Amino acid sequence: MSKKILIMSFGVIFIFLCCYLCITVGFVSANADVPPEPQEYTMTQVHNGQVINDSDTVTINSAEELGYFRDFVNGGGTPISLLASFNLMTNIELNENSENWDSWNWDIPANTWTPIGTDSNRFRGFFYGLGHTISGVYINTTDDYQGLFGYNDGSIYDLGVTNFLIKGGSPTAALVGYNERNIMGCFSGYGRISSDSIDATDSIGGLVGSGDDTGFIINSYNLGHVVGSATTGNHSRTGGIIGYNIGTILNCYNAGSIMGSSDYIGSIVGYNDDSLEGVVMNSYWLIGSGGEASELMVDEFDEDGIFQTANNNENNQVSIVPEETTLRTALNAFVDWYNAEYPEEETGIQNLKRWVGGPLPTLAGIRTISFGEDSGIFDPAYSIPANYLEGTSVDLPTSANISKTGYTFNGWTLQESEWDENTNPYVTSVNVNDFGNKTFYAKWTINKYTVTWKNGDAVIETDEDVEFGTILTYTGENPIKDADGGYTYSFSGWSPEIGSVQGDITYNAQFTATPIIDSTIEPEAEQNLLWLWIVISVLGALLIVLLVLWLFLYKRKIKFILDGKIVGEAKYKLNEQIIIPEDLAIYSWFIDEKETLLFAKQKMGLFGLKVYGNSEKEQKYVKVE
Repeated sequence: MSKKILIMSFGVIFIFLCCYLCITVGFVSANADVPPEPQEYTMTQVHNGQVINDSDTVTINSAEELGYFRDFVNGGGTPISLLASFNLMTNIELNENSENWDSWNWDIPANTWTPIGTDSNRFRGFFYGLGHTISGVYINTTDDYQGLFGYNDGSIYDLGVTNFLIKGGSPTAALVGYNERNIMGCFSGYGRISSDSIDATDSIGGLVGSGDDTGFIINSYNLGHVVGSATTGNHSRTGGIIGYNIGTILNCYNAGSIMGSSDYIGSIVGYNDDSLEGVVMNSYWLIGSGGEASELMVDEFDEDGIFQTANNNENNQVSIVPEETTLRTALNAFVDWYNAEYPEEETGIQNLKRWVGGPLPTLAGIRTISFGEDSGIFDPAYSIPANYLEGTSVDLPTSANISKTGYTFNGWTLQESEWDENTNPYVTSVNVNDFGNKTFYAKWTINKYTVTWKNGDAVIETDEDVEFGTILTYTGENPIKDADGGYTYSFSGWSPEIGSVQGDITYNAQFTATPIIDSTIEPEAEQNLLWLWIVISVLGALLIVLLVLWLFLYKRKIKFILDGKIVGEAKYKLNEQIIIPEDLAIYSWFIDEKETLLFAKQKMGLFGLKVYGNSEKEQKYVKVE
C-alpha cells in the first residue's frame, strides 16, 4: 500500500469520526434544550419533596401551605434560575379575628409571622395573588427586612395584605420589606406599620420599606397607618407607598395616615433619591405634601367615600369637588386626562388603564350589604352580614342559612332579573375588589314531588314532577272494589283528603259498604214473611201494654194468717203503702211461718205477700204501721 493511499484512508476515517461526534453532540444538545412539560403541584407536595422546574405552577391553598412556601423560599428553594409561578388560591387569615388587629399591642395573637425571603435567600419567581388577601400578619421584632415578604427579587401581582400589626427594623412595610423587582396591582389595607429606629438609613413604608433601582411599584395603594420615629430631626425615611425610593413608582395612591417627626416623611415616598434615578409618576394622596411633612396626615371623607378635602401631586391634574367626587371617580378622571394628553400612538408612552379591575382604587370604607330574599327566611341563629369593609371579603349566606318553604335555594345574583351564566351569574361572596353598597338577590327553584294514587295495594296512577302547592285532581276512572261477605262497595273519596302538595304523598281510595239483600226468596214467601213480622210486632206491642198494666194498675194481695188461718186480706198496687187493719194490729206479724223475721215492709212488692201471726203473741215491742 502506498503512502498516499494510507494518508487518504486516515483522512476519511478522521472526517467520519468528526461528523459522527458533531451529529451526536448536536443530538444531545438539541434534546437538552427541550424544556420539560409544565406541571402543577400543591405547596404541600413541594414541601414533601416534589422537585419543581421554572415552568411549573405551585398552588397555595391554606395558611399551612403559605408557611410551607415561606420555609421553601427561606431555605433556598428559589435560586436565580428558578422562575416558577406560585398562585394564591384563597383568602388566608394567619390569626383568628384579625379585624381586632388594633388590640394586639396588649392582646398578643397566637401566631407571629416570619417574612418570606431573606437577604441570603430572596424570593425569585412569580407570585400571583389572584385578587386574594392575606390578613392577620403579626410581627414584633427589631430585625430587618420585615413584612409579608422580607426580600423580593421576583414579581408579585394582585395581592392584598390587610388587618395587620407590624413592627420591625429596616426596611419594614406591610407587603415587602425590600423590593428589587415588580409589584403590580397590590395593596395594603387596614393595619399599622411602625419602627422606633432613628438611623438615617432606616426606611418604613405602607407597601414597601425600601427598594433597588430595578424595583417597580405600579397600580398599587396603601390604606394602612405608617408610624415613623417620634424623634425630631432624625433622617429616617417614612412614606405612604415606600420609605426610600430609587426605583419607579407609577399610578399609585395613598389614603392611609402617615405620622412621624423625621425630616423625610411623605404621603407617597419618604425620600425619593432622584440622583439615583428614583421616579414617582402619576401618584396621588389625600391631605398633606408629597415631599416632607411632620404632622399626621388624615383622611377627610365621609362614609360614602366622598372627598371633603384633598391634596394632589402637582403633575396630577385631578380636580376635587368636595361632597361630589369619589376617589375612584377622581382617579379615573385623571386616567382619562392623561390618555388624552399623551396619546399612545403619538408619544409611544403606554396609555394608563382605568382602575376598574382588581384591586379597585376605591377609598375603603364600611359599606352596607342588603338582601332581596324573595320570601326566604334566615335561620334565627345566623348572623346576617349587614356591612363589609372594602378591600376585604365577606361570605354570603348559603342554603344552610336561608330557606323558603317548598323551594330550593340556588344562590345570589347582583341583579334582580333571572340568573344568567354570563350577564347575571351567581356570586358567593363580597370580594376584595368590590366597592360600594351591595344588594344581592336570592334565586330559588320550586320543589317538585311525586303523587301516587292507590286502590288497595295496586298503584292506579302516578303523577311526577308536581310543583309544591299544586292541588291535583284524579284524572282516571273511579276505583272499584269487588263485593264480598254480603256487602257491596261504592267509591267514596281519597285518604288523606286531597290538598295542596307539600311533599311526596300517596292517596288511598276509600269505599262505602252496603249489605246485600238475598234476592233468591220467592215473592209469596217474602210476603208471608212480611205478615209474620207484622203479627209478631203487634203481639209484642200487646204484651208490652199488658205488662205495663200489670206492673202499674194490677192490685196484689196481702194475706194475714193467724194461728194457721187467713184472718184478713187487702189489695195494693205496686209500691203502694201497706196499712195493717186496726183489729189485727194488736198482733205481732212475721214474714215466715217460723215467726223468726218480723214483718217490717211498708210498700207492696211485685208478687203480693203473706204474713204470719200468733194470737198468743201480742205485739209488745214492734208495731207495724
